Amino acid sequence: MGTSGASRQPKHSKVLALLNFSRPCLALPNTLPLFSGIVACAKDLAGCRRGSTAVEFALLATVLISTILFIMLVAVVLYFNQALDYATSKASRQIMVGAVQKSNVSQASFQSLVCSFLPRAFNCSNVIVNVQTATEAAQPGGYYSYVTANQSGLIIPALSNSSAQFSPGTAGSYEYVQVIYPITFIPSLISQFLGGATYQGSAAYLVVSTVAFRNEQYQ
Repeated sequence: MGTSGASRQPKHSKVLALLNFSRPCLALPNTLPLFSGIVACAKDLAGCRRGSTAVEFALLATVLISTILFIMLVAVVLYFNQALDYATSKASRQIMVGAVQKSNVSQASFQSLVCSFLPRAFNCSNVIVNVQTATEAAQPGGYYSYVTANQSGLIIPALSNSSAQFSPGTAGSYEYVQVIYPITFIPSLISQFLGGATYQGSAAYLVVSTVAFRNEQYQ
């Protein structure tokens, strides 16, 4: 008894159906045995270039996007550094000319003065201000007391205004003003790579601005 052509299918056609290999570039000759058909299918798959552009873009896009984001992050850090330097310089001028001393400005008021020169991107409550009077002394005294022992960087005090110092000095005294702003939105891995610290339990990159000067002989 004869059978219809639909029932006489090559053995490997069922395998192809299971593997969902239905694209023209993966078509197999009907005369190949099962194993040879799989080998031929693998060769066709290796030689098929469909989707190669998408794969190459996926590999390169990660590097490209990461590079762009890192450049943007560096730009933001430089912006915060420049803004803090400007505000620290402007506020310190009020100490140098004696305006702060004559008005009996408190630490909180001086912090607000610094914040008045900062853009809105800054959170004023996170601005940490230290104002200290330096003594005229050789190493390790004087200004040397504000740098590390090997003079490779500045000593960072406790990141809290409650423990900060505020001594604007008198006429002719030597002053050291240090303003710190912790940036907490930077990923912890990058902030640690940049020499970050911990602020209120979160990894942070510290933007630090310092000014050293001698008060004018104001009356």
